[in-house]
Amino acid sequence: MLVIYREDIIGDIVKIIKGMETNNPIKIYVFSPSQDPWENSFAEVKDKVELCALPQAILNIYRSILKGK
Repeated sequence: MLVIYREDIIGDIVKIIKGMETNNPIKIYVFSPSQDPWENSFAEVKDKVELCALPQAILNIYRSILKGK
């Protein structure tokens, strides 16, 4: 499982995943304020990943933490 907090590193992560051998898809959650599923960004490695929506409960927790800073 992989949780990505910064959208600007997705390209680097795709490069890393390309070189990986995996028997099971890597579940990837991308933290993003826009509900973008990032399917186009992971098209090159779609056979190695499973893109997952960031659960709303987790998103709400992050929002409450960031609001306090």
